[in-house]
Amino acid sequence: MSNRKLLSYENAYVKQPPPYKKTDFRLQLWKNERKELRLKVRRENFHVARGDNLTNAPVSVDTSKARSNSDVIRLCLRELGWNEKETASKKKSHIYWHSLSYEDNDNIPPAARVNKFPGMINCLRKIALSRTLDVMARLYPTSYDFHPQSWILPTQWSTWFEDFERKPSIYIVKPNDGTHGNGIYLLTDPRRYDVGGNRKHIVQEYLSKPLLLEGKKFDLRIYVVISNLEPLTVHVCREGLVRLCTEDYRSPNTSNLHKVHMHLTNYSLNKSSPSYVHTDDVNDGNKRTVTALLKTLRSCGYDVTMLWSNIVDVAAKTAISIAPQLQVELRAITAPRPQPFQILGFDLLVLNNLSVSLLEVNACPSLRIDYDQSIAPGITETIHSAVDEEIKKPLVQETLKLVAPPHANVDCDDTILEEVLPLRADEYRCYCIIDRIVKIFTASLGVRATLRMNHTAFRNFARRCKLTGITGGVSSASIDLLYLEVQRRSEHVEDSGKSGLCYQGFLDAFLSLAKIKYSSADNLLESVLSLIGYCETQLNNHSLPPAYKPLLKKRTSSGNTFTKQLVDDH
Repeated sequence: MSNRKLLSYENAYVKQPPPYKKTDFRLQLWKNERKELRLKVRRENFHVARGDNLTNAPVSVDTSKARSNSDVIRLCLRELGWNEKETASKKKSHIYWHSLSYEDNDNIPPAARVNKFPGMINCLRKIALSRTLDVMARLYPTSYDFHPQSWILPTQWSTWFEDFERKPSIYIVKPNDGTHGNGIYLLTDPRRYDVGGNRKHIVQEYLSKPLLLEGKKFDLRIYVVISNLEPLTVHVCREGLVRLCTEDYRSPNTSNLHKVHMHLTNYSLNKSSPSYVHTDDVNDGNKRTVTALLKTLRSCGYDVTMLWSNIVDVAAKTAISIAPQLQVELRAITAPRPQPFQILGFDLLVLNNLSVSLLEVNACPSLRIDYDQSIAPGITETIHSAVDEEIKKPLVQETLKLVAPPHANVDCDDTILEEVLPLRADEYRCYCIIDRIVKIFTASLGVRATLRMNHTAFRNFARRCKLTGITGGVSSASIDLLYLEVQRRSEHVEDSGKSGLCYQGFLDAFLSLAKIKYSSADNLLESVLSLIGYCETQLNNHSLPPAYKPLLKKRTSSGNTFTKQLVDDH
């Protein structure tokens, strides 16, 4: 048994509660604080009690839920000399590899790591990601211009049509829940949009000037590893996939919009083309490596250093954008939980000026190192892919080493996974103001296990932050109307069917409040920073229990100077 002693509950309970009335919200916050401390004690005791099962034991990885990822993981484990648990077992493992979601396995010890974040799939659905990046683009118009202009349908059809009449363009329509390129099509007129029942879509302006490789359009699958949220830890894999179309590219017009093998780079679509070439040569075929692409571009005189810098920049800014939502999801889990990490697949389009556009982010990118080839009608053969193995095996192996327990004593190879955050935190700190907004959101929720803010909680947030009344400058009626309006908009784009504002809805409302309260600000970013500072000051002065104080960053004595510094830095 471990020499560490189990923690007592003595400090987690206070016999006499503070002298608050039963109707005083501070009493509930005090109770929540006690609950937080009790959970902390339970979590620590769980580590101590279970620690001997994992500490100093041979490193083991549970692949019982890994499905198609199993082959590449098995290759990595053999090289590392670690143990694999292929079937579900009561014996605990250090790392659990899931194919779909955080909840694939039950009874995972808190000391373990699991390769999925709770809520990541919903966070990266096309509409959700578009909303997130749209907020960042409103705050930082010149820095978050890497995502195509988008409209959410059917909710924003009228806005889309108005934009079309003002500036006609070619558009690409994608179903929100679509995968493998299914349901994607191009059109030139919003009136030809196919509603498709109750299915939600996202429409984006088609990027008609891509960089071409051998006359064909291509995209990049770049792998990004998020291994921690506090601090946000992001690595970008230096190797990735280049996926080429199977038809030579022509600028889109009414006569070729239907040619998916010309305009859509999805592997799932192009592999069915008779022109698709499978090969083990990384410099040939319709699937190549990023290293081979950069070598080709360098030989043609392109600045590949700038291109790679643009790729890393998009990955870092996108990770910063989605991290707050993941923090909210983790906060809602009250039981002791394992620490998540995840490999994401960024689909990027390189334009002819070497700028990079983010098409989408895949929460569960394929890690297969083989492919299926039809050898007869209805009969397929599984064939090993050397190109996929060359990319995915080092990616998975270095990710495993990155999250390995301390006693594994392995060193990561930084030539494969390039650390971006927190190594370059100073460079990206000005984009992290939404981290402060999410702390205001979680501090205002009150109840730990909830993900949404109801009407009463939103009113309490406005009251505690003194946004209403003479000093606040916003009427109570305006607060109520704003809540109802934001909730109505959220219901049209969310599929949850739940009432209340999620973090994304609260963020929308927060930006609206900033524009109302600080209408004289030079831009939206300045007004939001001012509102953040104002709310943090009010919440810190509102006699919050000690456990809630760390949720809010300490303000410097010169709050206005700090706000001005961030705006100037940007």
